[in-house]
Amino acid sequence: MLSIGAIIAFAVFKTSLANSGELKPSDQEVKAALLFRVAKFIEWPSSAFNDAHSPFVMCVVGDESRVQPFEPIHGKALNGRPVVVRRITGDMLDLGQCHAAFFPDDSDADVDYALGKLQSAPVLTVGENDAFVRRGGTLALVTRDQRVQFTIHLAASKRAQLKVSSQLLQLANVVGESP
Repeated sequence: MLSIGAIIAFAVFKTSLANSGELKPSDQEVKAALLFRVAKFIEWPSSAFNDAHSPFVMCVVGDESRVQPFEPIHGKALNGRPVVVRRITGDMLDLGQCHAAFFPDDSDADVDYALGKLQSAPVLTVGENDAFVRRGGTLALVTRDQRVQFTIHLAASKRAQLKVSSQLLQLANVVGESP
């Protein structure tokens, strides 16, 4: 298993290559890959899954163009479970079926309503700006200086019954409590 440092370095390297013109993954593709890798260092309660073979459901809120960067993750294994990528539109109550829910900045979703409904559900809520975690989201993937950095809201992760690896916390900007 790769260390969390190697995983983050890969995401930064991939972003740097994109900026040099060698590869051109979009910002969204980098965030999708980073979310997949970060999720490997988070433990969900067993009650979040129907059984040992249930898939890990990664939801993306918004139109089809927002889901496309996540498609390479579909079918990969995450902590021994196949990943299923789903698009969520309209009814935010559908987010209860997710293990991770990504809210792009430009989605029309009522983020405050969704975060309120998911507050104690075992769902990793992910946004694209630091305001997202201040509003109660669990994780923000923020592009700064051509690099994707992340912020974890520790109190939100605890409310969601998610155990975040200490390795991950060392690399993240942590808000909401001391690790």
